[in-house]
Amino acid sequence: MEQAIDMADEFLDNDKLIVYTEGANNPKREYRCKRPGLFEEGKLTVLVDELSASASEVVTGALQDWDRATIIGRRTFGKGLVQTNFELGDGSAIRLTIARYYTPLGRSIQRPYDKGKKVYMDEYGNVIQMVKHCMLIQIK
Repeated sequence: MEQAIDMADEFLDNDKLIVYTEGANNPKREYRCKRPGLFEEGKLTVLVDELSASASEVVTGALQDWDRATIIGRRTFGKGLVQTNFELGDGSAIRLTIARYYTPLGRSIQRPYDKGKKVYMDEYGNVIQMVKHCMLIQIK
């Protein structure tokens, strides 16, 4: 996450919002630009596909929401959950989702579950199959 914020900060100016997190029991936390960046002017194009996830989606979302870049490609993976480790007494741990990542305009980065877990997982499986198929084509 820190690297994504630092990367976006290179392309955005002033005190612009890069991303924020918010959860049912976690208050809104904003991440903003902190310093002048090396590439705050000029045209940008970002290439994404279904394997672009997490940090790359944070950067892409910020650049898109601030009209700073043209985004080209396919829908990204949709990984936008904030998780934390809770250590258990036996030395193991459990990771719980405590919030979601949102772009500056309030779009959740996480792909929705509103059609149920099966549809969500089937969509992911279809992406993996498509990638495998593309790899086979490239190998031939």
